[in-house]
Amino acid sequence: MQDAAKAKLFLPYFQRAGKTSAVVEFVASGSRVRLFVPREQRLITFLLGGITCPKGSRIEKSGNVIASEPFGEEAQAFTKDLCLQREVEIEVDSIDKAGNFIG
Repeated sequence: MQDAAKAKLFLPYFQRAGKTSAVVEFVASGSRVRLFVPREQRLITFLLGGITCPKGSRIEKSGNVIASEPFGEEAQAFTKDLCLQREVEIEVDSIDKAGNFIG
C-alpha cells in the first residue's frame, strides 16, 4: 500500500485523537519533520501548517544538486536545535497529496 493511501486511513484517527504525543526523529527542513508516534508504533512525516520556510540544498533522484534558498540551511539548523530527539505534541489537520500529515 502506498504512503498516501496509508495516510488517508490514519487521518480520521489522528483528527479524532486531537493532540497526540510524538518524538522528532529527523528534521528534513525548517518546516518538515519525521515523527515517531509511540501510541501507534508508526513513523510519519509531519509538515508545520501555515508556515512557508526556505528550502535547504538537496540532491534530486537524477543526481543534480539544487542550491539552497537564502536562509534555508539556517531554518533547518534552527528546527534541529529546537526539537530534534524531543517529545512534541501534534494536532493533525489534514494530509497533502503525497501522504504527509499537516498540522
